Amino acid sequence: MGMPEREFWHTTPKAFGLKVEGWMKGRESDQRLLAWAVATVLNGCGRLRRPVTVDDLLDRRNEAREAKEEDKEHFARMLNRYG
Repeated sequence: MGMPEREFWHTTPKAFGLKVEGWMKGRESDQRLLAWAVATVLNGCGRLRRPVTVDDLLDRRNEAREAKEEDKEHFARMLNRYG
């Protein structure tokens, strides 16, 4: 993230979490742009049976399913812990 050590130690957990979220959004944006360029090149070759999409390259369907399962486990732990 490129944060100086002094800034890290003087940052609250909430502010640090917001910085991490912003940094991750930037990384996701970079990945999406790169996937778009790759899909354009692959589809321009004309040798594919069906066009490749950005979501195919990023495998968004599996990511969403795993996130839901992970959330269910997290909420179950929180419910057991805090009832």
